[in-house]
Amino acid sequence: DDVNESQYREFQMHALDLVSSMPKVKTIKRGDGVFGAKGDKLVDGVFEYNKKRFSVSAFVASRGIFDEDFKEYLIDIGAEIKEKVFDFSILLFNTKMDEENIFMDMYNKAKKVIEKDIIDKIILVSGSPEEVKAQLAKILKGLKKK
Repeated sequence: DDVNESQYREFQMHALDLVSSMPKVKTIKRGDGVFGAKGDKLVDGVFEYNKKRFSVSAFVASRGIFDEDFKEYLIDIGAEIKEKVFDFSILLFNTKMDEENIFMDMYNKAKKVIEKDIIDKIILVSGSPEEVKAQLAKILKGLKKK
């Protein structure tokens, strides 16, 4: 419905703004990702940092996303990482990622069918904007060492 959609739009825009505003991050694409698509079209944002190309997708718990769709999305994003379209992928959530969370449940199911070195490059981030920003900074800082 409209309330869920506007909640998603607000979160998505805020999430992409947050990534865009990080120091030394270059924005390549911003817009809606499409389930089942390939490459940049699959994700909400594509960014570059320190010669690493990464994707960002935003998810809102209330948006009526179906379990299997999310699992398929994870498999698709894994395939894009394997094909070197993205070096890694950040999934941003407006909800706490605990064991009761439907996204976490699907992530754990997807882990069984995606190679470990690939699933490790699919990074789940959630929390308040301040917590998300701190987690993003930590992820980007970790890239410098490689």
